[in-house]
Amino acid sequence: MKKILFLLVLILLAKVAVVFAPELSIFRLSGAIRHRDVQRFEQYADVSSIAQNLVHDQIASPISGVFGRDGIGGWLSNGINNAVGPALVAGLEKEIRSAVFDGAFNPDHPDDNSLVTAYRLQKELGFDHFAYNGMKYGDRQVLGEKAQLSLSYIRPADGYELVVKVELIKASGEIHWKVSRIVDPELIFEELRNHPAPISVSTPVEAPV
Repeated sequence: MKKILFLLVLILLAKVAVVFAPELSIFRLSGAIRHRDVQRFEQYADVSSIAQNLVHDQIASPISGVFGRDGIGGWLSNGINNAVGPALVAGLEKEIRSAVFDGAFNPDHPDDNSLVTAYRLQKELGFDHFAYNGMKYGDRQVLGEKAQLSLSYIRPADGYELVVKVELIKASGEIHWKVSRIVDPELIFEELRNHPAPISVSTPVEAPV
């Protein structure tokens, strides 16, 4: 599931085209993914933070939500994070870099049954029918060296909108904003599955470049 969520993250980022900072970082990150440029990708994506945040969001937060942050909840989440967290983070970092290098979301990427590619995943989820619609500037939040942007995707066939929130950070002295988290990727995954494209849709809609 986590590998699928990471591939979904790459799909979402690859469909963005905007021209303002920190929005400019999203645009350049999208270009790096399309050109399979891992080095440039890491200029605009904090791979370690993305992996750590996803592991935390999928392990620590759910446990804390059920058992609470103190007592047994904190003990369980800390224990699991300490036991398997570093290995999961390292594995997910490798998955991200490999997916970018391999062009896992590209139409010409191998699409056999033994490989879950981002391209095949977006077709199965129907995300290939969405086009990037722009930034929801009313939801834009920038506070010091942290930012949260809301990206709007529209499915032209029925006008259905999918909103994706991304968090970015800018380290002191750094020029570039870097994506550090996709907010609630599992919720995005479920929303796509629960709102399939109309049956009449047969031709993917490409995002603007």
